[in-house]
Amino acid sequence: MNVTTKFYLQKIALSVAGAIVAAYTIKYLKKGGLL
Repeated sequence: MNVTTKFYLQKIALSVAGAIVAAYTIKYLKKGGLL
C-alpha cells in the first residue's frame, strides 16, 4: 500500500469516527434536554 492511499484511508476513517462521535453527542444532548 502506498503512502497516498494510506493517507486517504486515515482521513476517511477519521471523518467517519468524527461523524459517529458527533451523532452520539447530539443524541446525548437531546436526551439531556440541553439542545
